Amino acid sequence: MDHKRRFILLTFLLFNGFYLISQPSFENKSRLYKKDIPTRSVIPGATLDIDGDLIDDLVILDNGIWLKTVLSSGKNFGLKLVDSIKLGQNSEITLSAGDINNDGVNEIITSGEYSLINVSTFKDNKTTKKSFQSGIYAQGSCTADINNDGWLDYFLANDDGPNRIYINDKSGNLILTSVIDFLKNDSTDGSGNYGSVWTDVNGDLLPDLCISKCRVGVDNPKDLRRVNRLYLNRGNGIFEEKGAEYGLNSGDQSWVTVFGDIDNDGDQDAYVVNHGTPHILLENIDGKFFKQIPMPQPIQSYGFQAIMSDLDNDGLLDIVIAGIEGATILHNRGDKHFDILKKAIGPNLARSLTIGDLNDDGFPDIYAHINEPLNDPGLKDDELWINKGNSNHYIKISLEGKISNRSAIGTLLTLYSPGVNQVRYVKGGESYGVFNSLQQIFGLGSSDIIDSLVIRWPSGVTDIYTGMKADRTYFAQEGKCMSEQVLLYPEELIIKETSISLRAPDGSSVYVWNSGVTSNQLIISKPGKYFVKMTDNQGCVTVSKPISVISGCFVAGKKLITDGSSIKICSGDLVEISASKAAAYQWSNGKTTQSVFADKSGMIQLVASDYCGNQMSDSILVEVVSIEWNVKGDTIKKGESALLISDKKTTAWYSSDDAVIPFFTGDTLKTASLDSTIKFYARNTAIIDFKEKKVGEKNFPLIDFYGANSTAGGLVFNVESACKVHSVLVNTDTKGMRRFLITDKDGRVLFSKDVNLADGMNRVIFDFSLKPGVQYKMLTDENINISSLGYKSPRLVRTFNNTSYPYDIENVLTVASSTFGAIYYYYFYDWEVQYDFVECSSELREVTAFVEASSNVPDEDVMKSISIYPNPVNDQIIINTPYFSGPFIITISDMQGKTMFISDSGTKQINVDMLAKGIYILTVHTSKGRKPFRLIKI
Repeated sequence: MDHKRRFILLTFLLFNGFYLISQPSFENKSRLYKKDIPTRSVIPGATLDIDGDLIDDLVILDNGIWLKTVLSSGKNFGLKLVDSIKLGQNSEITLSAGDINNDGVNEIITSGEYSLINVSTFKDNKTTKKSFQSGIYAQGSCTADINNDGWLDYFLANDDGPNRIYINDKSGNLILTSVIDFLKNDSTDGSGNYGSVWTDVNGDLLPDLCISKCRVGVDNPKDLRRVNRLYLNRGNGIFEEKGAEYGLNSGDQSWVTVFGDIDNDGDQDAYVVNHGTPHILLENIDGKFFKQIPMPQPIQSYGFQAIMSDLDNDGLLDIVIAGIEGATILHNRGDKHFDILKKAIGPNLARSLTIGDLNDDGFPDIYAHINEPLNDPGLKDDELWINKGNSNHYIKISLEGKISNRSAIGTLLTLYSPGVNQVRYVKGGESYGVFNSLQQIFGLGSSDIIDSLVIRWPSGVTDIYTGMKADRTYFAQEGKCMSEQVLLYPEELIIKETSISLRAPDGSSVYVWNSGVTSNQLIISKPGKYFVKMTDNQGCVTVSKPISVISGCFVAGKKLITDGSSIKICSGDLVEISASKAAAYQWSNGKTTQSVFADKSGMIQLVASDYCGNQMSDSILVEVVSIEWNVKGDTIKKGESALLISDKKTTAWYSSDDAVIPFFTGDTLKTASLDSTIKFYARNTAIIDFKEKKVGEKNFPLIDFYGANSTAGGLVFNVESACKVHSVLVNTDTKGMRRFLITDKDGRVLFSKDVNLADGMNRVIFDFSLKPGVQYKMLTDENINISSLGYKSPRLVRTFNNTSYPYDIENVLTVASSTFGAIYYYYFYDWEVQYDFVECSSELREVTAFVEASSNVPDEDVMKSISIYPNPVNDQIIINTPYFSGPFIITISDMQGKTMFISDSGTKQINVDMLAKGIYILTVHTSKGRKPFRLIKI
């Protein structure tokens, strides 16, 4: 290994106390701040300031189809869902953002698989959208001022063909325009475009385009459908493909390429996430080419996201990777030296994530999507991971363009401070379909001294600022000024019986509160978040920190604990039980904080007092659920297949103890023929809790029960969240066999069940799991009807005319119509639908397929094959004799030779509880010889 400091040294942190002290650290605060906003994202999402208070907010694609805006209250942290809008029936795949019409409000742009491009705007606490057709299989997307006219344009990667560029018409409309010939010198169909980013690669302040390419089924690494591209912007609408010249033309099936200055030399370095080969770190050499930095410990994973962010504010950009294996942090230690923090957040696996400073403490936080690969909602809610921070200092910059685009995308910032200079480039989306904060945070480490900040805007304007203070947020306005965000009220304000007054400092020419009031005083009578923008006579705007106003008096009937009367958690988990805002708390465990933690079953009680002298009590029952299951291995002869058997059909089987994806799921694993003993690993997963509601027509008609015997109908329904149709109710006057079907909209059968119905009402159990973003049909099999009844109709009761479509469980499932229109309701009444599943997984167990030794193994090899485990040992030691099947005896002696134990013949499992802690000699005595081991008792 080359130990020169110019090389990357990726150090695994295994009980290394020095590194653990200084590494970035995050705390899961989902239950405290987000339990009332349960969402299950797919890949796309965003963290950015939505309402103009200079605080990052969340934009969430719940179940891929609901665009939800969640606002942060800043330092007095809290989250509030303020609006939700349905974008369509199918999951969106990509999300970007930016102020498309330069009105001061960032639009959200999403698209999916051959679907619409949706442009959504959040204003006055409501979201509106306009749409236009893309006609492509969307992948990564970005906003950038491609033609440098001061208006943001839109780039959309295409999985199945050439990419699309939409140029802004300077009125906020995006017009499909031929800007780059993506098929130039390319004889393929131009497909395989995944992650994308616009950044300044060569330092000319013009946005260049890098596309990561990956194409399923294409095995040749030189096939251009899997060769990454770099398009250099030469200005005046001219782009040149220079991937090979710059060393960015990898053919290793790349998913994303992310850029940032990891070594603080002023240019944009790169990190490439590949599928099937190790990821690559590349150093930008003076904007002329990229040079791979050797990695003694390469990382290989199925990553979907990579983001550069200074997580611990030490002045060095770290790298966050998310994908099938979960989240990994490459912690930058300087001199191109990184520590690897595997499973940095968890144990749930973050397949996608976004980053921004949600609680306004200057440290980037992580919003993790616990989705199923690739773009399906998972069985667990999104997670909010708040950065614990440290003593390092920072400065945070929000920007607003004037000549340049309002979002300041494409701006280059250089911060000069003692000993280090840092650069940041404002990106309009990056990686794979996600959008990270537009705010730029510079970590200062232990220093609080800032020399100057140089801002180079896309328009060519350069602003230079000095005299800034550390640990502050500044608002830079192009060509005009930079103001410090002001704190008007450091603590939460409390409304009791009367209204309260908020006041901004005198001296400004214009005041605009987020409530619309335009004086420096605001009278408020209800809780909420308030902030004010103050403009001086030079046109310079100063923004106040958000002011949190809470209700001081309990509302009648209010629940202190909003989790309900009980909650189930998995064995080994720690759950945070939080209460509503109050003046004082007294929990049954003696705690006086707003939240407490529980990991045992039992009742937790709370007495709380408000600010008006009232008391309330509440309680919740915590039930800890263990997954009970059994699994056993097999012993076979050489060349036979082993049967490894579990008593649960939900058992997942893995090839190694660190594998994330099971290679098989089921209760019985049959191996290939084996020549030697092999170990597998198994884990069982079970649903321990869920919600259940009924949907559909509940009452059978009183007249006109049946349709014509020549007609067979059904119901059409749409699914918005992962759920299961547990059962339906049908009614008939003709007993006999029916085959019930669930199909997709194209008629492909996804589920079938044969049921021999009795006369009258029958509750039919389906227990069929449904995927969100899919339209289904519930039907009967006409051929079975004919063979069983003699006609096409299933002879099941249906409703005519008195229907009430749509029948829905909000955000879960909607029965939209029948196959013959909304005047009919066919057959399936009183559905029982289960959703919001809570899932637990067991511990990982080792399962051995043991291959017996053949008789012709040499004695020497027989003895070599004998082993013991575990060692060191606490209670039980296992003797493994793979090539010896005869009797043997175990002896254990201390270091002075005194015999402490003699086993019975053939004993393979020995309890060593009787031994004191220390070192012993364990000897296996066989007819082939003896083999001693050094045994450590702990």
